[in-house]
Parts: sequence; C-alpha cells; structure tokens
Amino acid sequence: MTQKAANLENNLRLVYQTELPVSIEEAFVWHLRKGAFERLLPPWVSADLLFSPGSPDEEKSKVGLKLKWGPFRCKWILEYRDYTFPREFSDVQVRGPFRHYLHRRRFLTIDPISSQLTDEITYRAPLLNKKIQKEFSRLFAWQHAILREDMKVISHYHRTPLRILLSGASGFIGSNLKIFLQLAGHEVIRLVRGREKMGEDAIYWDPIHGSVHKEDFEGFDVVVHLAGAGIAQGRWTKNKKERLFLSRCRDTWLLSHVLCHLYRPPKVLFCASAIGFYGDRSDEELMEDSPQGSGFLADLCGKWEKATEVIENRGTRVIHARFGAVLGAKGGMLKKLLGPMHWGLGGRMGSGTQWISWIGLDDLLGACYHCLMKEEISGPVNFAAPSPLIQSEFIRILAKKLGRPAFCHLPGWLLKAALGEMAREMILSSQNAKPVKLLKTGYTFRYPDLKTALDFVM
Repeated sequence: MTQKAANLENNLRLVYQTELPVSIEEAFVWHLRKGAFERLLPPWVSADLLFSPGSPDEEKSKVGLKLKWGPFRCKWILEYRDYTFPREFSDVQVRGPFRHYLHRRRFLTIDPISSQLTDEITYRAPLLNKKIQKEFSRLFAWQHAILREDMKVISHYHRTPLRILLSGASGFIGSNLKIFLQLAGHEVIRLVRGREKMGEDAIYWDPIHGSVHKEDFEGFDVVVHLAGAGIAQGRWTKNKKERLFLSRCRDTWLLSHVLCHLYRPPKVLFCASAIGFYGDRSDEELMEDSPQGSGFLADLCGKWEKATEVIENRGTRVIHARFGAVLGAKGGMLKKLLGPMHWGLGGRMGSGTQWISWIGLDDLLGACYHCLMKEEISGPVNFAAPSPLIQSEFIRILAKKLGRPAFCHLPGWLLKAALGEMAREMILSSQNAKPVKLLKTGYTFRYPDLKTALDFVM
C-alpha cells in the first residue's frame, strides 16, 4: 500500500493505493455486495450500525454509524454519490464529527487479472488532525490488507455461485462467515429457530419440537451448520450438559436426517466441532487421525461428529471443523481475555504450560472457504494455526500487544472451585493441534504467528 498526504487550504487530503489480485470489474462488484461495509469495519472501531447500509450503486443511499469513543457518542451518516461503474464511487458526510468529509474510491485496470484501488479522503476536523491522520493510515492499511487477502482466497477457486444454508448466522463465527460468503458471490440463506428472525433470506425450523418443512431445505448446494449452545459459558451443570448435547448432537442428527431425505441432498455439509475432541493431551502433537480423548467435551465432540453419519452414507461430503480458540476482538476467547488484561489483571491460568491451539478469525473464514471449495477435503479438519503456543507465552504476547502487565496468576484449584469440570477441560487442558489437512491441501495461513494475528484481529 502506498500513502500520500497533502494540505489543501483548510482541508487535509490523504491518498492510499493498493494493487488487488482481481480484475477491475471483480474489485468494483465486491464493494457493491451486501456486507462489504461491515467487512471493512475494523475490529478496534467501536460503532453500531444505525440502519442497514445502502449500496454505492443506489445514488444518495446512506450508511449510518453510532461511533463510541470513551464516554462520547456521535452519529456519523454518509451518503453515496458519483457512481460510475466500474471506475469510482464516493461517500460524503451529511452528518457527523467532521466539518467536511469526502471519500472517493477509484479503480484502475492494471491487466485482465489485477487492478488498483485508490482511496482518497479530503476532510476538515475541528481538532486532533495529526491523530486523525494516524488513525486513517491504520484504517486503510488494515482495509487494503483484508481486501487483498480476501480477493486472493476468493479468486483462487471456481466461481460458480452456490446456494448455501447457514445455521448459527447470528453468532460470532456465523455472522462473519455469512458476510464472507456473500462477498464471494454466493447466496446465503439463514436457518433460524425464531419466527421473529424470519425474512426473505431465512427459513425456519424448530428442532426442539421436530417442526421442519422438508421442502424448505431443497435446492441447497452447501449446508454450513454452526448453531449450538455456548460451551465455554459457566459451570457444566447436569442441565447445562443436557442442553449442550441436545443443541449439538440431537440437532445435528435431526438436520442430517432432514437432508438425507431430500430429493437432491446438498453436495457438502460443513459441521462445527472442536479440538476438545482430543481431550487433555499434554505435549502430544494432534493430527486429524489422532484418537479421541476422554472427558465430557471429548465425548460430546465424538457424538456430535457421529450425528452426520446418515447424510455421509447418502454421498454428501461432510467436513467436521475442529475449531481451536478463535481470535477476534468481538467474540471468542480473546474477547473474554481483553477485559481483565486492559485493567492489568492478566496472567497465566493454572500451570501456564498447557498448549493453546488458536486461529485468527480471518484464517478461519478463509479455511472454511478452502474446505468448501476443495472436493478432496472431508472428515475431521483441525482449524488451528501452525504455531500453537503454551498458555504463558500466549498471555505474554497478548500483554505486550496491549502494553499491559500480566503478573496475575489464577491457580488451577481456584478455577476448578469456581467453574468445575468446564475449567478442567477447557481452561486447564492442553491440545497441541496441527492443521495437517489444511496445509497438505494448499491452504496458506494469513496469520501463521500470534503477533501477526493480533495486529489484525484487535
């Protein structure tokens, strides 16, 4: 990415350029698809959408944000203008913190398979111009890197649009995967349990009461099943364990039977699982063919994966995604750690020698797409970066990134007393999982080490 800055009378002008590995038409159309604005909203920006974002090809459609900065709140509303396919479009502030703000995006052909994106901003702020310029530099460096890598992944595979059914679309992983798949040009339909969540992009089912309209499930090329009760939340009481079993195993079994009895079953079923399948394995390197471990979580994951047998027998390619700790500032393990660590209360939990197999959110999205598109991939797949860390080193790197100390220590006995079996199997257990299938089938990790991942996910 190249960057320029200049003063234009009372306005500041900033220019950022980057080369994208797709044609000018593909680069431009990506920005028109639903979810583009949300995908390019960095994780460190604290903001809520005021309404569903408009599209650049709808003149004077708008995007509205409620920005949060410490105790301050501010509405920022932008209006799209100057749309010329496939060359440029702009957004202009109609309400917000700047005295003047205009953002132009220009696209230029380099050759048939590559293009150049230029982001040009002119603005006038009442104060803090140097800080604002620094923030814009960080913002566009992040956005251009995300764009390049997303388009590299998407353009690597065949481009036939797929019709995809997605459960768990409101969750941390599902909401991000939905946007990624839409931006890749696929149609994504949500599978929801509440009728109040229905819309033109959703179908309803009630697995608790067995209420399913089989005809609604016809015509999908791919089913991605991520829904289920949260595992890493509170003590595993008897009732909690039952809810976990029903939402993970029973619902997956029911979905598999519904798909099995379709006139045309989906070609692919991508089903969430977890590296908890392996149990507590100390320093042992865990490949996809490593045996199942012991404990409640290992047993749950084993039954969860076996629940798809009926649709596998029908000929559908089934992928069991054994997720490691997913890193993102707005969900997963990292979100739980950031609060205490910002206050200087971070530190090792238990011995600190247990292995953490982690994966950056963007790599999880890219690896999901890789698995869907690669016909030779089936069965269990470890979703973990190639460089797992022991917990104490993980905490040290995170604390350095945050500029906070990490001297606190939560002893294992205290965690077990507070959280019981959940602490023993999730916080204090060790899984050194290796992404053998992903690497063997050609997936290249964006964030192979923790420091690089943290620079992009928070």
